[in-house]
Amino acid sequence: MERNTEKEFEYAYTEYSEALFRFCYFRISDKNRAKEIMQDAYTQTWQYIVKGNYIENLRACLYKVARNLLINEKTRRKEISSLETMNEDTGFELIETDSDNTEEKSEGRRIMDFLKELDHESREILTMRYVDDMSLKEIASVIGINPNYATVKLHRATKKLKQMYNIENKYEKP
Repeated sequence: MERNTEKEFEYAYTEYSEALFRFCYFRISDKNRAKEIMQDAYTQTWQYIVKGNYIENLRACLYKVARNLLINEKTRRKEISSLETMNEDTGFELIETDSDNTEEKSEGRRIMDFLKELDHESREILTMRYVDDMSLKEIASVIGINPNYATVKLHRATKKLKQMYNIENKYEKP
């Protein structure tokens, strides 16, 4: 077993920090807290490395740590206020951009609404795959499932999302 280097860790921060922040933000819709959780994920991962432990896939490990921190955050928030939790169940919020394309924004909102209707694991897999551009092997590692199951779950979630989109478009067009 090799040893992770400081350079590998710095590279992981440079390459994955923005995507990891988005991963966190999509789930809690609080920019400051999402940044803190992202930073905590890096801190905890670095502490694990400093203790002499080796991490084969830093990206997957960072996402797994962040995911666990997000679960802890949701649990903490539930204890604070059940009303706040009702608004955070989906964990998705469309991030506004400077784009003037209202049709594109509208499509994005519709897709986010469709995502909210999917089960949590499906939303998570779709987000990791298509927003965070993670491989199925990394997704499986983060969620703690078999890579084949991740493939099946991704296929089913994508199919369901397409069905929802097509049904709405069918009724919308004359």
